[in-house]
Amino acid sequence: TLFRSPAIPTPPRQFRELPDSGPQECIVRIYIVRGFDLQPKDNNGLCDPYIKISLSKKVVDDRDHYIPNTLNPIFGRMYELNCFLPQEKDLKIAVYDYDTLTRDEKVGETIIDLENRFLSRFGAYCGIPQQYCISGVNQWRDQLRPTQILQNIARLKGSPAPVISDNGTRLRFAGREYTLEEFEANKKLHQHLGPDRKS
Repeated sequence: TLFRSPAIPTPPRQFRELPDSGPQECIVRIYIVRGFDLQPKDNNGLCDPYIKISLSKKVVDDRDHYIPNTLNPIFGRMYELNCFLPQEKDLKIAVYDYDTLTRDEKVGETIIDLENRFLSRFGAYCGIPQQYCISGVNQWRDQLRPTQILQNIARLKGSPAPVISDNGTRLRFAGREYTLEEFEANKKLHQHLGPDRKS
């Protein structure tokens, strides 16, 4: 048995919180923005790409939205699927070349391990605006509100939970006090902003 000196601080915990051991129902949002330098598949040296997504037995075939005659398509599409982890963990995203007379050819594909992403300490926050808007083009898209994200960060770091004033204009977190005025100073405020208490 090794005896540790009480003067030496304890090492940080590797796992502060583990997910439930049962299946986790998740909403998976896939943002396909654009493609670069795709492999040509047509005789004219271009291709007509479209997206095909599969997750377990669920398949999203977006053939109707193919982009004609390009190797650098701008898709600008968002897809949403439900799944249960770890049973449905492999998300396959493929790009196909649209053809009217012959069979569509696969341009390329990738497989994403959703269970790995779910257990990662790095959150995927693609497309989250800097202000909490409840409508409009900058509408909040994450499934958690900003206050919930902050509470989760505090819990994972072992810090005290954030304290929010009753009117929602002051917040105390990690030994510092923040005010709504300091964040909104010199910023253009959107007409679609949500209530202070939720943001």
